[in-house]
Formats: sequence, C-alpha cells, structure tokens
Amino acid sequence: MPADFTPRTNDDVIAKWMNGVSARNHNRTLKSVAWDDGYADLYSYELKIGSRTPTGSLILADYTAPTGGFHSMTTSQHVNLAKVHACREGALVMHPLVWEASALSDEVPF
Repeated sequence: MPADFTPRTNDDVIAKWMNGVSARNHNRTLKSVAWDDGYADLYSYELKIGSRTPTGSLILADYTAPTGGFHSMTTSQHVNLAKVHACREGALVMHPLVWEASALSDEVPF
C-alpha cells in the first residue's frame, strides 16, 4: 500500500487519494488510506467520505447540509473540496442515504 506520511494540505491529501496513495493533513482530520487491493478511502475525522476503486473511479458521499447529511463544518469543507477536485475527473457524488446503503461505505479501518 503506497503511503506518504508527511503532513499535507487538504488539497494535497485529496490529490493523493485520487491517485491511490495514503496521506494525511497536519492535524489528521483528513486522511487518505490506500489498501493492497487497489482501493483507497478518504476520511474526514473517522467518517468515510469517499472511495477510489482499483480502476480509478472516484465516488464521494455528499455529507453536507443541503443533502441532510451534515456532520460538521469541517467535514462539509472536506467534502466540498473533494467534490471540486474529483468532479473534474468524473467523480460520482452520492446522496448520503445512497452512500450508506452501498457496499463502499462499509469498510472502516479504525
């Protein structure tokens, strides 16, 4: 599993996640966790907000107030920043209820 444990900016953590590399920001509120099977997951605090499949597909959970999935201001900022970057690459953004019903939301490494 590729890893980069140097503290990164939020933009850099998202870029690493999009490329399937583990990374974290300076205060560990945003993390990318890359797995040996080719998946990489994006976490805001301990909440999984995104997944990258082995084929490079990017899927995000829209945990923001307009969807009714609000968790915190910081998580909303992480989600919105990820949407800006990942949607440029054709990411799929799921409503939180759809995300939670999908198999992608199940894995929690903590």
